[in-house]
Amino acid sequence: MRIIGGRDFYDTAIAFGRDESIVFERNSGRILTAHEAHDEYGIPRRQPGFEVHDAESKPRNLGHRLFPLLRRTTQEINLGHTRITCAPQHVLFCGVLYSGIVVTIIKSWPHHQEEHRFWKAEAFRQFCKSHGLSVNDTASSVVKDQRLDGRGLHQQVNVHLESLDDFFTPLPIARDRLGRMIAERITILARIPGGWGRDSTWSVNGCELSAMGFAKALDPHSAFQEISMWIGGVLGAENPNIVEITDDRVKAEKHGFHHPTSFRRSKGASDLPCDERQMMANKYDGVGFFEQAWKNPPAPFNPKFDPKAKDRYAAVTKSMEDDDYYASHTREECRDEWRRRYEEREASDAAALN
Repeated sequence: MRIIGGRDFYDTAIAFGRDESIVFERNSGRILTAHEAHDEYGIPRRQPGFEVHDAESKPRNLGHRLFPLLRRTTQEINLGHTRITCAPQHVLFCGVLYSGIVVTIIKSWPHHQEEHRFWKAEAFRQFCKSHGLSVNDTASSVVKDQRLDGRGLHQQVNVHLESLDDFFTPLPIARDRLGRMIAERITILARIPGGWGRDSTWSVNGCELSAMGFAKALDPHSAFQEISMWIGGVLGAENPNIVEITDDRVKAEKHGFHHPTSFRRSKGASDLPCDERQMMANKYDGVGFFEQAWKNPPAPFNPKFDPKAKDRYAAVTKSMEDDDYYASHTREECRDEWRRRYEEREASDAAALN
């Protein structure tokens, strides 16, 4: 699968290979309102029905049932100079709704803030136990709540208040409720929490999963495979739109241009700085005049110098040409024959000197 735009945690799985025929266009910048996500795209309103508290304080929902439009599922616990907040997080990934909890710990003195994200029920339980917190779990239920619709009018909606285990269990969305998502080729929807008095929004095919710690729900290789199967199988069966590639670098690679080497010469000794070139020329095992002169000194200092070697070389080569040996034999045979004739002349010259 080829990914265009942005960067996320599952990109590392590209190292295992990819199918160029499947293209995922990411980081579209499109945002859905909560009304659009839930009412038009069929995402269930899923909220934690459990409460987190300690022995001395009780959880405080930000908002009240008398003010349903401001009601939030964020729970706040005050422990002296420490404030702990628990808020839900949701990701609709390839037709499956994943829910988790983000815990923020803020210490007023000395000032310190840390954030923990959980996508597994057992990990959240262990965290609460290690920080002296208890979870008041309840059975899952469906309640009525009021929200603003797209026209700004009040409407009653179903809210799923779920137990701890049910909330952290991935929820597959029925195929008949994913019709618009499939038609618009939506692969990932990530919930972005809103501030006080503002509802949340949903990011379409964005790159927020890494920051949301979604790797704790799906490892990079599994996430990459799920996206490939979703685009190639589910979305591919619905007459996919042709993705227009606008990145010049991707276009160049498609036409055979290799960025590191094309239109460039290989780096040689002349490309090195002056100091490095001087060092290479003067070292024994490097490349330079000193090494060449050390291994092959001139005649007065070379005990192996043979004054007849040059004439012998020319004579052997001419004899091979006169016999037309090069035209009727292979390269290896010519090399062996040339060496044999040279050694014979060398032996005869040595015998003449003795």
